[in-house]
Parts: sequence; structure tokens; C-alpha cells
Amino acid sequence: SRWATRRERSLRRLGEALDTRRYPQLADIAAALRDEAPEAAGAFLDYMRRRPTPDLSRFITPPPTAAEYAAASRRTGGRPRRHNCHSLWADAMASGDAELRAALDQRLADILDPVRVPSWHETNYAWIRLVSSALHHGGIDDHTLCMLYLFALDYAEHANAFSHSVEPTQPSVGGNHYLHHIISWFTMSLVVPEFSRMPALRRGAVARMDDELDRQVMPDGSMVEGAPGYQNCCLHLLGEYLRLAQEHDIQLPESTCQRTAEMAAHCLGLLKPDGRTPMFGDSQDDVFRHLAARVEPFIPSPALAWAVSQGERGTPPKFTSAAFECIGYYAMRTGWQRDALCMVFDGGRFGDAHHHEDKLSFELQAFGRELLVDPGVYGYDSHWFRAWSILSAAHNTIVVDGISQCRWRQPREQWSGRQPVDTRWRTGALWDEVEASFDGPWERDLGSLCVRRRVRFHKGAGDADGPPAFWWITDHVEGEGRHDVAQYFHFSREVNAVATDHTRAWTTDAGVANLAIVLATLGSSDADGITITKHRGEETPYRGWVSPTIGQLEPAWEVCFTGAAARPARRDFILIPSPGAFPEPPDATVHDDATVTLRIGQGEWKITGPNT
Repeated sequence: SRWATRRERSLRRLGEALDTRRYPQLADIAAALRDEAPEAAGAFLDYMRRRPTPDLSRFITPPPTAAEYAAASRRTGGRPRRHNCHSLWADAMASGDAELRAALDQRLADILDPVRVPSWHETNYAWIRLVSSALHHGGIDDHTLCMLYLFALDYAEHANAFSHSVEPTQPSVGGNHYLHHIISWFTMSLVVPEFSRMPALRRGAVARMDDELDRQVMPDGSMVEGAPGYQNCCLHLLGEYLRLAQEHDIQLPESTCQRTAEMAAHCLGLLKPDGRTPMFGDSQDDVFRHLAARVEPFIPSPALAWAVSQGERGTPPKFTSAAFECIGYYAMRTGWQRDALCMVFDGGRFGDAHHHEDKLSFELQAFGRELLVDPGVYGYDSHWFRAWSILSAAHNTIVVDGISQCRWRQPREQWSGRQPVDTRWRTGALWDEVEASFDGPWERDLGSLCVRRRVRFHKGAGDADGPPAFWWITDHVEGEGRHDVAQYFHFSREVNAVATDHTRAWTTDAGVANLAIVLATLGSSDADGITITKHRGEETPYRGWVSPTIGQLEPAWEVCFTGAAARPARRDFILIPSPGAFPEPPDATVHDDATVTLRIGQGEWKITGPNT
């Protein structure tokens, strides 16, 4: 969004903005700046270098040496870094490269543009490191550096005005952007307290952050965006916010710390056994402890300390399976150890931003291995993966007639809320169960069609002779007419080989955990005509891909069970994990809505599900 007014930056304005009542030692410097005297810029910057408070030493980084820069380039195979203004400064200083220098000059011009607001990627961390490092190590001329300090005031004023908009100028902007605005504004108010307006702006930032967290954090600790990766991002930001407040003796409202603790507890409850975060929506393959480490010192939680320290401190959570019913995410797990079995299930809301059409999808890990995954993000541009990864067919869910979910057509007020979603959840010592449905809107009109998915998790008998752990998925397609129904299963990039026959798909990797997916539909007629196809790294059309991190694409196996069915239709899948290779493919039979028989090697078990 644009600045509220055109921002003209000059040494005169800098001098007029300084508070000589609170800082009488600045009187002569401010007068010289107002007169735009030749020595004024240097005098102001010399004051900034010598002042003892605030202590910005942790933000001052020298540029790498030429040898360090060359070694870093070799490590990346010569690929360019994703530059913000600070890293551009560091690389230009280290390399002496004219193109990098020109890129830095252009970036500084963009930041100081009198009309356009720079990307939040250039504010807060990047800006404070740039001005602090350049102040002590050079690389930016005195006048430009003075204007970068004046930018701090202008940005704080802009963010303050933006935060009070009744209707934000960009309603599709994610909740994390608002937190970035506030933390940048707060940071700048602390870094340059000599401006007359900064005490009031700092108080406004503290109040606005508390209000924003109250608005964005739902009672189950989830945030309105509904993207676990972006909630991690917000936790990371809040760690810096809490640290800055502590360093500068700023008293924050108790509710700010409480909302932050609730956010951390939510992220922890969804954690996968490998310490990563579910990739629902635009989440990347985040290692939770890397992002939560900054906030952990401020939250008195033994479970969070355990997660961040990889078990060296604290204690594991006292619960195993968990439900977050305001956002509609559920975790079904056997424990917190690295080789635990875990499924995280999306039975909930679209989310205010960074959303995918992925309701009823899930991710699955077992015996120390990631097996079924979300496709990831890749980027936010026009690349084909972006368009494909948002669609239902890119997730472990149900697609009818090849038509994707289309929840962005819902009224926006349905995208997040403080009331629990309409999803059934039960957890117990032996069984977990979750059931959710999707009845539109669809990408094209499908009439009164509703798909309903129930997942039951049998946690296993705990001994060699008892029944193993497994997931029992029951899908219903309700309504009238005959339609093509497809269930998609997307395997991790770590899975090398997948075999199929007429009712099963199973991985066949040696020496690691494997997974079998058995079509065990109640009533043989419903299984008639169902075909199983598998795809990996295909481009016409695109099928069988994942993006574990921004800008990275990798082929991965996709298995699809598809066939025409008259509604109402039902399909049952039994997902059986194994710590090693299957001696032969497992099989299963569903007898009724409560009983299933598993056959794995020489073992056979008839198992009764939880009471319905």
C-alpha cells in the first residue's frame, strides 16, 4: 500500500524531527541539519556511533572477507543469494562486484522512494542490520545513511496509520504481514528514540500488537491464517519482539505473552515425529525448533523447552493425540519419540490467507520416516507448481469428476472463527477417531454433493503377537447421480519405489519404514471398476511432484484410486505402516462399519473398532 502522504526526505526534515528537549545534546546537530550545513550529516552519524544507548551491538555485522565470500559462493554452487538490503550490502562490500553495488544502490533507492512503501522483507531485521553495520563499517554515503534513519520515522508513522484502518487496503494480506508491520514499527521506535514522535509510536505499537494477537489467535492457539508454517514465522518474530522489549525495559501486557504461549502450544501439539511442522496451506518443511528457539526463553513451558532442545531440557508433552477444533486440525499419534506413528489431519477451516483447497487431507509419518506428505509451496509467482499445488488433487484428499474444492468462494467470515468447527473427534488409549465433511463450494457446480471422511487410528497392541497399528479411512460421497471419484495419496520424496495391484499400493524400500494402502471397501460392488494408477515427475499433465522448500522441485510418487460410483458411495482404505519391508503385501477386509480383518505375512487379526 502507498504512504499516507508523499515522503520528502532531507537533512532539514531530519533536524526538525529530532527531540532536543529530551536530548539537549542534539541541539547543535539538529540546528546544523535544519540549515543543511555541509558537516551536519557527519556530525549526526558521529553522534549515532558514539551514543551508549540503545545498545545495538548485536546488530552490527562486518561484511565477509573476500575469501569468506568466495567460499560461500562455492558452497552454493555459484547460485545467487536471496538478497535483502543487508545481505546485498555485505556481498557488495566483500566482493567489490559492480553489479552487486548497482543492485544495492537500486535497493536503497527503492526503500527511500517517496511514494512506494518497501517490502516488509526490507524492514525490521534487514533495515536495522543495514544501518547498524554500515554506520560502523561504511559502504553507504553519509547523506543516504541519514535518510535511512529518517525512513525509520516515516515507516513507523505509516505502519501506525495502516494499523488503524477499519478496512485494510489489502484484505488478502496474511496475518503475519500485520505482525511484521508492527514489529518493524516497534523496532524503529527503539533504535532511533531521538525522534520526537517515537515514544508515542512505541506505546502505539505495544497496544496494537496486543490487540492484533487477540484478534488473530483463536482459543485453540491457532492463528487466523491457518498455515502452520506461517504461525512458526510469527512465533519467530514474536521472539524478537519479546527480546527487544526485555532489552529496553518495555513492559508488555500480560495478554501478549499469554497469546504467544498459546500459539507455541498449538504448534507443539501438531508437531510431527521428525520435529517438523505440517505443511498445510503455504507451509514449508519447517524444522520447528529452529523457529521456536527465539521465543522459548520467554515461555515457561517444559514441553516447549524439550522440543527446542531436542530432549536435552524439559519434558515431552503430557498428551499424545490432540485436537485443535477452532481451526480444525487434528494429530493422531502413538507418542513423542522419533519413531512414533503420527497422522495430522485437516478437517477444518480455509484460513484467512496462504490457503490451499485441501480439506480432508493429511500427512503421515511412521517409524522414523515421512511417508505421505503435502506438496509444499515452491513460490508465489506464476510457476505451474503454484497453480497445481493449491488444487485438491495435489493433496491426500477426495476429488469428484476431477473438480477441485473452491473455498475461496465462501463468505470470508467462514474462513476463520472462534467457535469449534463441525468435526467429530474422539481420542482414547487404543483408538482415535476424527470425521469431517466438505459440501462445497466446488470449482464447478456439482449439485448437492457432499464428501465425508472418517479416520480411525488403531494404536496397536504393543506386543509382537497383537494387532499392529493402522489407520482406517472411510470415505462417503453423498447425494444423487453417478460420478467419478478419486482418492489421492502423495508419497514423500524419500520413497523410492511403489508397487500396485488391483486393490493395493505399497512401498518397497529396503531397510526403512514402508506403508501399504489397501482398498478394502465394504461391499464388492463398490470396488468394481476402481483402477489404481501411479505417477512420478510427470509434466503432461503435471503429477507426482513436491516442493519441500521455496524454489525447490522434486519428483515424488503419487497414487490415485479412481472409478465411477453411484451416489451414495463408500470406499474404505486401510493404511498399514511397517518398520521394515513387507515380506508380502498386506491385505484387509472390512466386514461392517465396526470390524476389519488384517492379514500381514503369517499374522491375521480381526479387530473391532471403537463404538459408534
